[in-house]
Amino acid sequence: MVVYADLLFFENLLANCFILKLTSVMSGFPSRLWRILLSSSVGALYAVFAVIYWSNPLIASMPAKILFSMLMVLISFRVKSAADFLRRWGIMLLVAFML
Repeated sequence: MVVYADLLFFENLLANCFILKLTSVMSGFPSRLWRILLSSSVGALYAVFAVIYWSNPLIASMPAKILFSMLMVLISFRVKSAADFLRRWGIMLLVAFML
């Protein structure tokens, strides 16, 4: 099976943008479009590298996935406290699981 990196990147970029925008709406904390796009790009790049280097256990591990999802929240939202971060991260995970 052939996987095209550019299509994989853009599909993940759109999905991540949608998830982060819904997170912003559901949490009541607005986020700027450029922050959502930057955060979505980081997540999409991780997805491409995870497919390319699937045999590397470090990239495909659950801690790496958790770390990148946390990084996406930190990039897209202005986090003022640990409670704010955990709330936004939890909402993002709930939105992603619901979709």
